[in-house]
Amino acid sequence: MTIKLGLIGGGVMGEAILSRLLAREIYQVSEVIVSEPQEARRSFLHQRYGVSVTNDNGQMWSQVKETVILAVKPQILSAVVEEVVDMLPIEPSPLMISILAGVSLKQLENSFPGVSIVRAMPNTPATVGAGMTAICCGGHIHPSHHHIATRIFQAVGEVVEVSESLIDAVTGLSGSGPAYVALMIEALADGGVASGLPRAVAKQLALHTVLGTAKLIAETNIHPAELKDQVTSPGGTTIAGVRELERAGFRSALMEAVKAAAERSRELGLLLSLTIILWCITLPAVAVDWTHPLSFSNAELGRHNFSGQNLQAAEFSNANLEMANFANADLRGAVFSASVMTQANLHGADLTNAMLDQVKLTDADLSDAIFIEAILLRSNFAKTNIDGADFSEAILDRGQVRDLCKNARGINSRTHVQTRDSLGCG
Repeated sequence: MTIKLGLIGGGVMGEAILSRLLAREIYQVSEVIVSEPQEARRSFLHQRYGVSVTNDNGQMWSQVKETVILAVKPQILSAVVEEVVDMLPIEPSPLMISILAGVSLKQLENSFPGVSIVRAMPNTPATVGAGMTAICCGGHIHPSHHHIATRIFQAVGEVVEVSESLIDAVTGLSGSGPAYVALMIEALADGGVASGLPRAVAKQLALHTVLGTAKLIAETNIHPAELKDQVTSPGGTTIAGVRELERAGFRSALMEAVKAAAERSRELGLLLSLTIILWCITLPAVAVDWTHPLSFSNAELGRHNFSGQNLQAAEFSNANLEMANFANADLRGAVFSASVMTQANLHGADLTNAMLDQVKLTDADLSDAIFIEAILLRSNFAKTNIDGADFSEAILDRGQVRDLCKNARGINSRTHVQTRDSLGCG
C-alpha cells in the first residue's frame, strides 16, 4: 500500500499526533512510516501501533507520497536536512508540516527547496486530544495542503490559522498557557487546603472547576466577564475573592506573563536563527534569506563564512568577527558596534545605510564594497583596502576622514569618496 504519512521524530508530541490519526482512521497503519534515531523508541512505536519504522530520514522521504510531519527538536534540523537535501526538489513533493518551535517558514523553505510547508504550533494538551494548534502556511501551499494540515491537527484538538508574525504571540498564550493554568489549579487547591479541605478533595474541586468553566464558556459562547458577573452577587463571597485577585494584580500578571513568554519566544527564535545560519554556511548550495533582523551580541564569529548571505539590518554588538568572510553579503542597514573585524573580507558587500561605530577594521578588505549613505564613526581603518569602494553620501566624522586618508589603501580613481563630510584626501 502507498505510504501517505511520514513522521520524523517519534517523541511525545509526535506519538500523540500519530496515535490520534490512527485512532480516527485518518491514516491506516500500513500508510504510515516513522523515522526515529533511538532503537528502543522505534521498537516501541512499531509494537504499540504497528507502523513501519526506520532510522533513515532519506529512505522515509523517498517513500512518502502525501505528508511529512517534522517533529524533532529544532537543534536536530540541520542533521535532518543533510540526509534529504540531495534529494530535493522532487516531484511530486509531499507536504511538510513542521512543529519546530522558533524555525520560520523562510528558514524551512530555504532548507527544503521546492517543498510546500505548513508551520504549526500545537500545545501539550494535544497529547490527550484537547490541544490548541495554530497553523500558518508557506508560499507554495495549495488548498488541498491546507485541508490536510487542518484535518491532522483537528485529530488532536482545535485549529486556528494565523499569520506567521503572530506565532510568538501564540506561543506566549496557548503554547505556554498550560503552565499558567496548572499554576492556577495548584493555587486554587492550595487555597482549599488552607481553608480546611483535604488535599485530594481540594485538587478535585479545583481541577473540575476549571474544566467545567472552560466547557461552559466554550459551549455557550458567553463572554468570560459576563459569566463572572453571573457568579458574583452584591456583597457576596465571590466579589470578596475577586477583590483580592484584583488587589494582587491577577489579571495584569497573566497578561504580562503572555507578553513575556511571547518576547522570549522571539528572542529564542533569533538565537536559533544564528545556529541555523552558522550551519548553513557549510552548505554552499543552500541560499539563506532572513526575513527579520538578526542580533549577534557578544558572539564569537571569527573566521565564519557569511559570503553572499542576506543579513539586512543585522546587529553585531561587541562581536568578534576577525577574519570573517562577508564577501558580497547584503548588509544594508546593518549595525556594527564595538566589534573586531581585523582581516575581515567585505569585498563587494553592500553596506548601504549601515552604521559602523568603534569597529576595528585593520587589514580588512573593503574593495568594491558599497557604503552609500552609511555612517562610519570612531573606527580603525589602518591598512584597510578600499579599492573600488563607494562612499557616496556617507557620513564620517572628521577624525574618521583623516584616518581613511592616512591609513587606507586603494584610494584612487576606482574609489568613490564623495561623502557628506568629504574625504578631501590630497
